[in-house]
Amino acid sequence: RRDKGEDEEDEEAAPLSGTERLIVCSGAGQKGSLYICQRAVPLDVLTEFDLPETTQFSAVWTFQQPLEEPMITESAPSAGVEDRVARAASAAAAATVATQASAVKHRLVLVSGGFKSMVLETTEEIEEISKATRIDTDATTVTAGSLLKDRLIVQVTPQRMCFVWASDPKAQVVPAPLVFETAERVPPLQACGGGVCDPYVVVRFHDFSLRLFVVCGEAECLELTSSLPAAVCTGVVCASLFRSHGGGKTFLVVLTSASQGTLRIVDLESMAEVFHTRHVLDVPPVLRNHGSGDAGCALDHLRALPDVCAALPRGTVEKVAKGLEGQQQAPGLEALAGAAD
Repeated sequence: RRDKGEDEEDEEAAPLSGTERLIVCSGAGQKGSLYICQRAVPLDVLTEFDLPETTQFSAVWTFQQPLEEPMITESAPSAGVEDRVARAASAAAAATVATQASAVKHRLVLVSGGFKSMVLETTEEIEEISKATRIDTDATTVTAGSLLKDRLIVQVTPQRMCFVWASDPKAQVVPAPLVFETAERVPPLQACGGGVCDPYVVVRFHDFSLRLFVVCGEAECLELTSSLPAAVCTGVVCASLFRSHGGGKTFLVVLTSASQGTLRIVDLESMAEVFHTRHVLDVPPVLRNHGSGDAGCALDHLRALPDVCAALPRGTVEKVAKGLEGQQQAPGLEALAGAAD
């Protein structure tokens, strides 16, 4: 019989979580072993930095210490725009391979809140250097990333793009900020999403438009929006950049609202659309038992993409079960019926 004191002690005991260990004995005699297990990877806290309690921060970006390589200089004026963009893209792809092969330390941290941003420098200690940089600290950061072989940091805010040198974040001589909207309009045009993949920056705006930029040199930021297919520049719901590590090409992935959701992929080297599919919201997740050949193909069904975790209707499962009579029952069907309950 348990007394009241023991029950209170159990209630006050902390639940098993974090890095608490579980000791397990296995085997017998000389073949026995003692195992020490834990539910999480232990964290080694090097230092701590308290953020202001008045601001709720929701996003963090880290930036690597740039490699000791020559800076990409501005291309000669005689070179065409396509040559400059191709040269910058090939240099960025080569820098990505070099960075993956080396142990590069992260030095700067950009923290974004609802109405402000902070820059932290991590050396032996963590120090806030927001006021000493050209980062727009009075605006939230939509997206950020590294350009020019990790030497140039770009911050995208709702109103502009700001630049900071990664090797000297306190330097005041940096590329001029790029303001998105120069003319007055109501409501003002504001960026609400985007992505960075050296040397490209894609920005999505609240009016569902999209703009693409490329940084070719220390003081050269070109806009390539006019070179994109017209279908990927309007009605944009989501946009991101992706680099193929195999071929080194950079792709723009855009989801637009046309035709119940249209997914388009553009090769930024040729500015050609290489893939598109319509009616994305009507595409069902495929529930197929890959381990039993074609026996589970009849389990494919239509289910709304926004609710991919919805339970299967029991009537659907029973209908499929009747259709499989006389055939080898697909493994896992009973589990699906149980999940529908």
